[in-house]
Amino acid sequence: MNPWTERLCVNRVAVVSASVLIAVAAVASFTFGHHLARLAGTPSILAWLWPIVVGLTVFQIAYCYVMVGTLPYRTGIIRLYFGVLLVSGVAASIVGNAFNITNTVELALAAKAIVGAIPPLCLLLVVLNTSIFFSATKPWLHGVADFPRRTAAETPVVDAAGRLLS
Repeated sequence: MNPWTERLCVNRVAVVSASVLIAVAAVASFTFGHHLARLAGTPSILAWLWPIVVGLTVFQIAYCYVMVGTLPYRTGIIRLYFGVLLVSGVAASIVGNAFNITNTVELALAAKAIVGAIPPLCLLLVVLNTSIFFSATKPWLHGVADFPRRTAAETPVVDAAGRLLS
């Protein structure tokens, strides 16, 4: 086999195995998330939205973390911000799934409040993360005319986010 064909086969195996793993993990996560939403009292007709909102939010955070890491200029606190969000989201998901297994009948009032607060928090994070991501990757969208002389951290949204986080 020539090196090009070998690399193509390795890439294909990596993509196929990652796709299968993503699909299986998504189904498992959806099942636990749906059950958790039902335990919190969400009507059946809406309970399927809860795991999708949470999963897509974690996906967006992971995407931003990876893409900000590929930028040719230094991003400073932005990558750390996305990294902390990613670890927090995954940890919260693991804790939620473990909690779901141990409480199969009904959730306490505090747990219901936390489950109910997750979708608005996800909405807030998606809007904030999108703004920070665009500010880091396309600073000219935020009025930075002299982009080559500035770093990404000097753009208005990223600067404001940095002040909030510090």
